[in-house]
Amino acid sequence: PYVRYVSIEDDAGVVAESGDKEGRSTAKGYRLRRTLPDQTVQELGWLRVATDKARIMSDVTDQVLTFLAFQALYLIATYLAILYFFSRMITRHLTRMADYIQKVGVQSSASELVLDKRDHGDELDTLVRSFNAMRKDLQAAHEAEAHAMEELRLSEETNRILVEEAPDAILMMDYDTMRFISCNRKAEELFRRSREELILAKDSEFYTPIQPDGLSLKESAARATKRAINGETVLVRRTILRPDGKTLTCEARISPLPAVGRTLFRVSYLDITDRVRAEEEAARSLREKEVLLQEVYHRTKNNMQLIAAFLRMESVACGDERVTGILEDMIGRITTMALVHQKLYQSEDLSRIDLGEYLEDLVRGIRLAHLSKRPEVRIEVKAQRGIVSLLDVAIPCGLALNELIMNAVKHAYPENRAGVIRVELFEGNPETLTFSVSDDGVGFPPGFDPRKGGKIGLQTVISLIEGQLRGSVSFGPGPGVSCTAVVRANLYPPKT
Repeated sequence: PYVRYVSIEDDAGVVAESGDKEGRSTAKGYRLRRTLPDQTVQELGWLRVATDKARIMSDVTDQVLTFLAFQALYLIATYLAILYFFSRMITRHLTRMADYIQKVGVQSSASELVLDKRDHGDELDTLVRSFNAMRKDLQAAHEAEAHAMEELRLSEETNRILVEEAPDAILMMDYDTMRFISCNRKAEELFRRSREELILAKDSEFYTPIQPDGLSLKESAARATKRAINGETVLVRRTILRPDGKTLTCEARISPLPAVGRTLFRVSYLDITDRVRAEEEAARSLREKEVLLQEVYHRTKNNMQLIAAFLRMESVACGDERVTGILEDMIGRITTMALVHQKLYQSEDLSRIDLGEYLEDLVRGIRLAHLSKRPEVRIEVKAQRGIVSLLDVAIPCGLALNELIMNAVKHAYPENRAGVIRVELFEGNPETLTFSVSDDGVGFPPGFDPRKGGKIGLQTVISLIEGQLRGSVSFGPGPGVSCTAVVRANLYPPKT
C-alpha cells in the first residue's frame, strides 16, 4: 500500500510499469544483476520504485504514538502497583517507625515498636529490633539523667541552705571586676549592708585603708589573690569598716572556685574581734607579768648579794677561822643561787636558763673569789651549750656543782700544790643530764667513805642530787677525787 509506482526496464529498453505514473519522477532506480555459473555478472536492467512517504510517515507515527501510549499506560500502572506495594510493605512501616522515634524522643516510657507484619528476619525486622534496643538504652539514660538532675538539684539546694545558714559570712568575688557577685545572710549582718549594696559597690568601700598585716588594702589583697589564683587557700586577717564607722577584725579564708571563663573566689569571714581583743589583753597581761617577774628575779638577786655582802663583812670582822670558813661556804651558796636569778631575769625565757652558760659564770666567780692568788690551780670547764633547764633543776645543780668545786679548791691542793680541776656538763640522752667534777689532787684519805664520812658539803651534794632531783651520785677511784651526778632533765613540768 505504500508503493505508488514500480517499473522494470531491461537492457533492450522494454519497460513494464504499474501504479501512478506521476510518481515516476520520484522513483528511485535499482540496478538488476545476476551472477552466472562462471562467476561473471550479467546486467539485466533497472528496477524503479516510488513510495508514498507521507503515508508511511503517517502510519509509522500513528503506530509509534499508539505504542508509546500503551507503554506510558503500562509504566503508570507499573508505577502505581509498585507504589502501592512499596507503601504497603515498606512506607507505612517506615512512617510508623518515624512516628515511634518522635514519640520516644518526647516520652521515654514509650512501649516497644511492633510492626503490622510477620517477623521474617528482613531488614525492617532488624531495624525494629535496633529501635527497641535503642529505646531501652535511651530510657535507661533518661532515667539516669533524671536521677542525676534530681541529685544535682538536691545537692544545689543543700549547698544553698548550708551557705545561706552558715555561721560565717560567705561571699563570692569576681577577680576580674574585684566585686562581690553573691553573699549569704550572715554577710549582710557582718557588713551591716544589704545584699544589693554588697554586690553593687566596690569591695574597697568595706575595709579600712590599712589592714592587720600592716599593708595597704590594695597591696594586701593583691598578695592574697595571687596566692589564691595558684590554687592555694589563703587565710588572712581583714579589718572591716561598717557604715556607722565601727571596725571589726575578721579572719578571711580565700579559696578559688572552678568556673568556665571566669576567675572566682569564695571568701568566708569569721568575726574574731573579741578573740583579738582577748589575745591583746592576754599579751599585755603576759608582758606585765614578765616585767614583774624580771623585777622579782632582779630584786631577789640583789637581796641575796646584799646578804652575801653582810656575811662577807662578818667573816672579815670575825677572828675565828672556823666561823670564817662557815661564812665563806654560806656566801658561796648564796652567790650560786643569786647567779641563777641573774641568769633568769637576763633570759628571754623567764623560767629556763642555759646550764652551760650558767656553769661557766659560776666557775668564773669561783676563780675571782678563791683562785686569784693561786695561779697554780686551774679550773677547766667543758660544758655542752644549749642545755636549757628549769629553775627547779638549775638551783640544785648549781649548788651541788658549787660544793664539789669548792671542795676541790679547798682540800685537793694543800701547801700550794699545783693541779687542774675539771668540770664537765653534757646531756646523756634527751631525758638526763650528767655533770662531773674531778681533780688530780691528794684525794680522799685511805678507807674514807664520802657517804658516811663526808661533811656538810658532800652531804649537801648527795641530798640535792639523790633526794631533791631523784638522780644518782657516784665517786670514782683516785688519783684525786672524781664525782659524777646523773639527774632527770624533765623531772619538773614546765610552769605556764
